[in-house]
Amino acid sequence: MNELIKLKSFPIETLKILLKDKTTQKNIIWATSSYEEYGADYFAEKQMTDISLIGLDSIVLQPRILKALEHQKERTRNHAEVFTPAWICDKMINYFDDCLF
Repeated sequence: MNELIKLKSFPIETLKILLKDKTTQKNIIWATSSYEEYGADYFAEKQMTDISLIGLDSIVLQPRILKALEHQKERTRNHAEVFTPAWICDKMINYFDDCLF
């Protein structure tokens, strides 16, 4: 599998901005037990940090779409997680790029 998410190619400051929850002003949380085997920093209720993200192998860190369908449904039920279409993500990234540059 090719590396889908190249976290090490982002400047650290960009990752910090992307991880910020605009409502609470804290970082977003993992909200899944999928990564707990990697240590206490990866527990579901812990906030994501730039260091914790870079510490994971890109193959281990998977976007929702690559996870098993049953796991996706479970997260949707438990966390009201919704799927964001790629075209919306693209618009958000382009907007961010325009603001940054």
